[in-house]
Amino acid sequence: MVLQHADAPGGVAWQWSGRSERPTIIGVPSLLEVITHLHDISAGDGISPGPTIYARLPWTPQSDAVVLRGDEVPDGVVTESGHQYLLEVDLAIEAVEVWSAWRDGATPTPEEATLAVIHYGENDAYQPVDREL
Repeated sequence: MVLQHADAPGGVAWQWSGRSERPTIIGVPSLLEVITHLHDISAGDGISPGPTIYARLPWTPQSDAVVLRGDEVPDGVVTESGHQYLLEVDLAIEAVEVWSAWRDGATPTPEEATLAVIHYGENDAYQPVDREL
């Protein structure tokens, strides 16, 4: 089954095939699209490196992004295609969950969630709450 993502520029689609419960990304999604679908990415086998997000610099919601796992994960921080290591998927999920918890359970927009993940990837810290005085 192929499911076209309605908001996806360039015809990005998510594909479910055969016995797999996880989607495969067709095309090159934006970082925003990857973050929007974090819960659709399976965690892996617990032995091999888990799914890891790589994106082209500078990191913005519109950056080209890929999710690699297991043997696909490069030895360094840059893929052969020039995507830079951003964060493991489980840490990206955690960064979004903490963003929500620190904002009284608010649900982030896709852009807010993406910016929270970028902040964590750049600072190794959760995105603080901006409080107006």
